[in-house]
This record gives sequence, C-alpha cells and structure tokens, in this order.
Amino acid sequence: MVAIHARCYGLYWGSMFHMAIFFIASGFLFNGEKVNSVKNLLKYYFRKLKGLWLPYVAFSILFILLNNVFIKMNIYTDNVNFANSNVEGGGFLGTYMGINDILHNIYYALTFQYFCQIGGAFWFFRTLFFVLIIYSTIEFLLRKVINNKNMVFCIQGIISLLLLTLGYYYSIYNKKLPYDVEKVFLVYCLIFIGQVIRKYDVTSILIKKVNTLTKIIYVILLTVLFIVNYNLFNIRIDISSDQIFNPIVFIFASICGFLYLYLIADLLLVKNIKIVDYINSFIANLSIHSVSIIALHFLCFKIINYFGVLLLNKELYLVAAFPVLFKGDFCWILYTAVGLVIPLLLTYIFITLEKLFLKVKCFN
Repeated sequence: MVAIHARCYGLYWGSMFHMAIFFIASGFLFNGEKVNSVKNLLKYYFRKLKGLWLPYVAFSILFILLNNVFIKMNIYTDNVNFANSNVEGGGFLGTYMGINDILHNIYYALTFQYFCQIGGAFWFFRTLFFVLIIYSTIEFLLRKVINNKNMVFCIQGIISLLLLTLGYYYSIYNKKLPYDVEKVFLVYCLIFIGQVIRKYDVTSILIKKVNTLTKIIYVILLTVLFIVNYNLFNIRIDISSDQIFNPIVFIFASICGFLYLYLIADLLLVKNIKIVDYINSFIANLSIHSVSIIALHFLCFKIINYFGVLLLNKELYLVAAFPVLFKGDFCWILYTAVGLVIPLLLTYIFITLEKLFLKVKCFN
C-alpha cells in the first residue's frame, strides 16, 4: 500500500488487491461465536470503536489542529502558483482555519465525516468500521433466528452478493451514499470471503499440500497474471474511488491477492537464516502498528519532498505536492522507507513515553 502510494509504478498491478486483502484478513479473523449474545456483540462494538473509530478521531483532530501549521510549513500551501504547477496534487490549495472552522471539523471527525488530503487513507478506517459493525450485527440476528450455522453462513453469502451488486450499481453510475456506504456494500463480500477461507481452512490446505517449489511457481504465475491483466486488459481496482472493474474480476483478484501474499509470507518462514528472521520481525512490527502507518505515511512523504526541494533549489511550495513530488526510478524506495519507518519510530516513542508516564504515576 505504501509503495503504491509512493508511486512505484512497477508495483501498480498490486492495486488490484492491495486494499482488498485488509478486508479479507478482517473477515478471516472474525469469529461469529464471539457475537452470540447481546453482551458479546456490545463488547465487539466497543473493540471496533477503540481500534478504528478512536484512531480515526485522534489523527483527524491532530491534523485539524495542525492545519494552519501545515500551511506555514508548505505541507499544504495557499500559494496560487502551486495551483498552476504541473505537479500532482497541484489542484489543492490549503485554507487557514479559524476557531469556528476547527470546532466544526472536530464535530465532523467525531461523527466519522472529516477527511483531509494528508489523511487520504482515513476512508479505510470508516469503511472497515461500518462493514464489521453491519456484518457482526447481521451475524448476531441470523444466529438468533436460525439455529443452523451452515444456513446462517449461506445467507451471509447471499447477502454479500446482493450488497456487492448494489455497490457495483452505485459505482458505475457514480452515485454516493451518506458516509460512503456504497463502499461498505462493495467490501461486505470480502469479509465473507475471509470467512470462507477460515471455514474451509483454505490457507492450511494450501500450505500443507503444496511443496516449496510449487509455491514459488504459484507466486511467479500469479505475479505474471496480475501484471498482464493490469497492463494488457487495463484492469483498475480502487475501492477508495468505488472502482472495482466488475464484480467477478473484483472477487477473483481479491482472492488471488490474499492467497498470493499468504504464499509469500509462508515462503519467508525459512528457519536459521538471520536476515530472513530480521525481515520477518520487521514485517510483524509493520502489521502490529499498521494503524499508525496508514494514518501517517502521507505526512511522512513530505520529508522526502522537503529534502528534494532544498537540494534541487526548487520553490518551497512544491513540498505540498501530493502524494509525492519526485517520481524517479528509485525515489519510491525513499518515500516507502520513510512512510514505514518514521510511523514505527513515532509509535515506539509514544509507547515508551506512555510507559514512563504510568511508572511515574504509580510511583507517586
């Protein structure tokens, strides 16, 4: 995701599935047994509020309060020359906020309605929150009415197909619903796909019955499949813009993408090789702190913009280019590196300070 946002054109075929796998993984981890009572359902709601709504609100309010600072730092810019420039994001000019604007936007943040350019990935938090709340509620209601888990599973599958069809209708006619609920319709089927993979233990079957060489061949074939389909057939999938090409391709690409990354993850589980252990540890940390990476990577890209502008003696307002200013062959590596590492460092600093605060509080 970060590499694609950093304009690594060589990886753009990954956009066919890079966001879908987040939703499939969420469906894979969803356990219907944990929402089998009103009490447990409410606990599940609370966990989603804590894990998705709270980060969305916290980062949104942070960006709202820093909006005017961002303009002064050229993270945003109000320079009219920027609007006339040819850089990506040149059509967006920042505007200063007064107290009323700040309070108004904080209200929007609290009600899941605030979005800003630097928080361009925040749509994911809202969509994942709503789809999991809706899926879990329907699961709870079906289990109360129908005393047959297989029947409940089948009905969820039918609902997911109906909502996918409805979401596709809204996408092809470019219609928008409040809170972008059309996105929820589109990804509901991905939650169900995750449930199918979990129910039939697809990943374990894939790992246990396939040797290493075959896995490598599968990875190569899937890579070729994605590249050919993206470039030759011009298949573009962008859930954030409600574009899924068509429902069949969307489902097929999403499933293949999930299994593709699962195979790669399994191939990385090579024992007794230090460098591989370090890679796996780093990837695990990325997963644990994915929320901060999603929220902060666009902001961290500005670091490269700043250094590039200073080194090349360009106009400072070009720092506001979004998502990136430089698109050379290796620039995306620098953007990706800061988009991953800086959020991790900031998260560790925050966790360390939080622990110190708790220790001091306990000591007092």
